[in-house]
This record gives sequence, structure tokens and C-alpha cells, in this order.
Amino acid sequence: MSPEPGAYRGVLDRLARAAQAKGQPYNGTIELTARCNLACRMCYVRLPANDAAARAAELSAAQWLEVVAQAQAGGMVFLLVTGGEPLLRPDFFELWAPLTRRGLMLTLYTNATLVTEAVADRLAAAPPSRIGVTLYGATAATYEAVTGQPDGLERCLAGIERLMRRGLPLVVRSTLSTYNVDELEAMRAIAADFGVPFQSSWCIIRTNGA
Repeated sequence: MSPEPGAYRGVLDRLARAAQAKGQPYNGTIELTARCNLACRMCYVRLPANDAAARAAELSAAQWLEVVAQAQAGGMVFLLVTGGEPLLRPDFFELWAPLTRRGLMLTLYTNATLVTEAVADRLAAAPPSRIGVTLYGATAATYEAVTGQPDGLERCLAGIERLMRRGLPLVVRSTLSTYNVDELEAMRAIAADFGVPFQSSWCIIRTNGA
């Protein structure tokens, strides 16, 4: 029998308090790239997918693995892998597969538009604890207004479907803004249709470019 959510939350709270008391980094996030295949209006990390300078500045898979190893040695238990869009990296699975063997509670954030059948197969072969798929709207028009991609919604839903067919643990997430807030309930309904949780946030980091 699975533990009740409240009991699980209690364990996490105790772990957090113990780690903080010892000054241990129990929770970490790595942004594999600042590049993205979308250009979301409200996003602070959205350099073009073909930005050569940004690609050259990224740490290699081996360097990221060393960073993670050091953080884990210091006490890290939870790791979020995000971007930009992490699946843009051609060496993504050179990093991802070893990460899934480190015993971490691993979460991947993606916009799912790059989740092909092959990508879904490889994620299923090295599954995380959770995949968070960001949903930017419930209609093609809103998706294009937010991301600049006219086929963004279609590709995202196709990616979610591929992940779901492989039984991967998903949550649908959305950053709310004036562009998509009117579709909040429709986005929640999309998540419900897939049978996965829905999370929304108003948190937007202001920068000169967003």
C-alpha cells in the first residue's frame, strides 16, 4: 500500500529540516542549457536553439556529472534537471542515463515538443521520479501568442501522449500570465483528460528580456 500524501510530505519536511540544520544541499537544480526551441514571452531563459555561443558556453555532460557527484556527496537527495529546453542538447542522454543510476529523486522539466517516439523510449528505459511538462495554453492561438510556435500545442500534446503510453510519471505545469490565464480551467481539464496532476504558478522572474 502506498503511503498517504500527508505522510510523504511529513518525511520530506523532516528531511529538509535535518539537512538545513547540517547545512547540507539536499535539493538541487541544474539548468543544462539556456537555449530553447520556444520563445515564451515571460521566460528569462530562452536563448535561440541555434545560438552557437550559448551552446559553446554549456558545461559538458561529464562536467555536469561531476557537479552532481559533488553535490550528492554533500548530501543532495533531490535533483531537478531543466533548461531552457534540456532535450535540445544532442548529448542529453549521455548525461541523463548516468544520473538515473545515482539513486537520486530525479525530476525532468520539459516542454515536451521534442519528445519523439525514440526520446520517449529512452526516457522509459531510464525513468525519472517525475517529468514536469509545461503547458502554455489550451488553444493553438494562445500557444502561438505565448511561445511563438503555431504548432506548439499539437506537439506538446503529442509528446505527453507518447510519455503516457510508456507509463512515465507526469505532472502538467503552467506558468500563468495575462496571455493564458483565461484558459486556466481548460488547461486543468487537459491534465485531467490525461489522468495526471496539474500545477499552476504566477511566479515570473523579471529580466530585461522578459
